[in-house]
Amino acid sequence: MRQVNGTFEVKVTPQQPDNAPAQAAGIGRMSLQKRFHGPLQATGQGEMLYAGDGTTSGAYVAIEKVEGTLDGREGGFALVHHALMNRGKPEAWTVTVVPIRERASSPACRAR
Repeated sequence: MRQVNGTFEVKVTPQQPDNAPAQAAGIGRMSLQKRFHGPLQATGQGEMLYAGDGTTSGAYVAIEKVEGTLDGREGGFALVHHALMNRGKPEAWTVTVVPIRERASSPACRAR
């Protein structure tokens, strides 16, 4: 499987919970905006939900849609994030790539 290395910038903007159950549970919400540089020239937008104190224990899930070009080929994919921390120790952190828009000339994106 081909590996691509590059850089990205991310802008994370806090959002207010938009329903009573989320407010009562203390679930946080952030909007995500990314710009990727290198062989992958792309932009991504998404949303993250999180719970916990952020330093000792917590969890987050996020999904973002990425559109751009890889080596001159257009396409898009979703990034599905999942992370857990228990008593200050990371227990899981995965980002899964899910193809959502491919053109005949674009490479398939499958990774974990």
